[in-house]
Amino acid sequence: MTDALRSLTLLLALRDLGKSDGKALLKSAVKELIARRVLGADTIEEQRRMRSPKRRLVLVNGPEPIPSERVLRGAAQMIESAPSELIDGRVVRDLKVAAKHLARQPNVRKRAVDTALEELVDAGLVERKERKALGLVKVKVHVRTAAGDAALEADTSRRRRRDSQDDFDGELDSSFDSSFDSAFDSGFSSGDSGGGGGD
Repeated sequence: MTDALRSLTLLLALRDLGKSDGKALLKSAVKELIARRVLGADTIEEQRRMRSPKRRLVLVNGPEPIPSERVLRGAAQMIESAPSELIDGRVVRDLKVAAKHLARQPNVRKRAVDTALEELVDAGLVERKERKALGLVKVKVHVRTAAGDAALEADTSRRRRRDSQDDFDGELDSSFDSSFDSAFDSGFSSGDSGGGGGD
């Protein structure tokens, strides 16, 4: 397995080549940062008078350094620049606030797709080609190389041997997904096309 495919986010981009969704890649990157212990995820409970406690999913800094993959490094830096608060001596970032912050970055979804594709090209798993659309207009597309196909096949075999690909437990995963998706969509900049990658 190449170094590039240590990243589940880059595997997702390779698998969904041509249909890559920038939001899905960003969400995967944040989850991967948590799985790699660059970030931590925690639930905090805030007491409210005459009402039930409010629970929030927050991100905290983890013990591990930011990974070398550009798509993960970019996500980590954007999370670091999100608004934070100090709770019980820890710097925390509300997941919903962080997701909105990501969504408001200029062309963030397209940049996430482009960055992932560049890494896959650099790793020799994808190549750029020109094709004619409708036989008239030349368009640039990305296609998997033989090495990219082999890497996907190896990943599929690994997954068959494992019970779970995900380091998240089911409850955290569901809570994370719904919080991230709703906040990202509400903070999404209308100028961002979302971006697709090729073929």
